[in-house]
Amino acid sequence: MAEEPITPPDAVDAPTPRRPVRWVRGLLLTALGLAVAIGALVLALNTGPGRRFIAEQLAGYQLKSGLKLRVARIDGSIYGKAVLRGVEVYDTKRVFLTASTVDLDWRPLRFLANRLDIRDLVIRRGELRSLPVLNPGDPDDPLLPAFDIRIDRLRADGFVIRQGIAGARRVGNIAGKVDIRSGRVLVDARAALTDGTDRLAVTLDAMPDQNRLMIDADVTAPANGAIAAIAGMNQDLTASIKGRGDWDFWQGKLAATLGPGELAAIDINQREGNVRMTGYVRPAPLIGTQMARALGPAVGLSANGTLDARVLSGTLALAAQAGTLNAEGAVDLGENRFDGLELVALLTRPQLLAPGLEARNLRGAITLDGAFTDLAAPYRLTADRLALAGVSADTVRAEGTLTRTGSDFNDSGQGQRNARRHRKCLWRPACQRAGWRRCRADA
Repeated sequence: MAEEPITPPDAVDAPTPRRPVRWVRGLLLTALGLAVAIGALVLALNTGPGRRFIAEQLAGYQLKSGLKLRVARIDGSIYGKAVLRGVEVYDTKRVFLTASTVDLDWRPLRFLANRLDIRDLVIRRGELRSLPVLNPGDPDDPLLPAFDIRIDRLRADGFVIRQGIAGARRVGNIAGKVDIRSGRVLVDARAALTDGTDRLAVTLDAMPDQNRLMIDADVTAPANGAIAAIAGMNQDLTASIKGRGDWDFWQGKLAATLGPGELAAIDINQREGNVRMTGYVRPAPLIGTQMARALGPAVGLSANGTLDARVLSGTLALAAQAGTLNAEGAVDLGENRFDGLELVALLTRPQLLAPGLEARNLRGAITLDGAFTDLAAPYRLTADRLALAGVSADTVRAEGTLTRTGSDFNDSGQGQRNARRHRKCLWRPACQRAGWRRCRADA
């Protein structure tokens, strides 16, 4: 009989390792456990003890501005319809706003999609006790929100403004809705005092994809109303924006009056997102006598620009009695930075700014580029001739860079001028006060 071959040990099939299987099973069980724990936490927060815990946490949380919210009790569902009772809003010093109840219907989980979604917000028996005192805003925070906002209905009937804030005690009604997202801007707000004085109505509905644009605004603020009391005005103020058209082309006008006189008249044209404004303002009733003298009876205005992805770009030209100001460039309102914004001023009637001041071809230019809090702004000031209080100079020139780091400003400027009537440079003290490193006068 032939002998069967003997299989060497290495040739025997090894069992399939099971360690990776155990790892995968462990990971799945861990993920399942976390999901159960998160689900239990979500459900627990929507119970009575959970809502009390949220109210306690809200009372201990303060925004950078100093705002703090305190809620005595939360009823209903924190994930849908809830009723907040005993609401108090604090500023840096005290309670400045209260409401007996706030009915809230919202979808908080939409925050995960970068969206504030409120279906209904009703403030009952609200009272403004004082104007808020807040901490200075963080300059790095965006001026425009970086998330979508939807508020289907906002109401505050019988809202009280305590005596002393706007003169006598006031009672008003507020209503509105907001929908701000990509490709859509809707703002519809109404506010009026029950005594029939102040009234405000604003409607802005823009949806380029559907060729929709509606702009309508009216403000009425009589001298005995709340707005006039807060602003310190003693005359009636009215303002309105009216127009017609669509996103392809919209044409309208802004008009404002103060007392018996005209305050502003500006034509507005919008074509596919590009806005052009031309007109004038009469600021004399709102400013001091000296400044009103420099600006003159009316300041001409011409502006052209766009607002896209929170970036405002375009041109601006102002023409006053004493001179002109032109601006061109962009401002990123989301990143809080300038993008090559150039300002050029030309002073044609300097005596309107200061009695005895004489100047010929006095021009100043500065370019703003960079973050608001980390800014480098090169500037240049020139004049063919400058004279004040018996001192005159020809070919005046100053240039340098104005920098800002945080809250600190620095000027690396240099000055140069030729003195016409004086061998000794009488401008030197002014140069030194301005921080210029070089000041030279050639007799």
